[in-house]
This record gives sequence, C-alpha cells and structure tokens, in this order.
Amino acid sequence: MIIGDATRHLPPEVETRYPEVPWAKMRGMRNVLVHEYPWTSPRTLWDTATMNLPPRLPALERILAKTHPNSKK
Repeated sequence: MIIGDATRHLPPEVETRYPEVPWAKMRGMRNVLVHEYPWTSPRTLWDTATMNLPPRLPALERILAKTHPNSKK
C-alpha cells in the first residue's frame, strides 16, 4: 500500500521520464488493497510481493537516487 500511496504524489514528469515503471498498476494495487481487501486473494498479494515487485526494485532505487540524492535506502 505504501508504494501505491507514494506514486499518487509523484510529479507527472517523473512518470513520463520513467515509463518502464507501471505507475498506474502500482496505484491500482493500492486501490484494490484499500477498497477490496477482504476479497483480495492471498495468492495475488504473495505474487505481487515476491514476483512482481522485486524485478522493479532496481529501477525504483535508481529513480529514487536521481530524484532524491540525499535519501537513504
């Protein structure tokens, strides 16, 4: 949920500059968790956390380093 919430506060130019990141899907997953959590499949949550998110982490870390150079991991 935190990642989805954070994407809602990104300047539009960040999303435009990094189209390889599925920003809308991340926001969508947040919305599913917040509004439909009782009906969300545990398998969907597990797959997102273990299969979908890890390949995105290097790109997200690079973006964070470029947009917020003084932030810590």
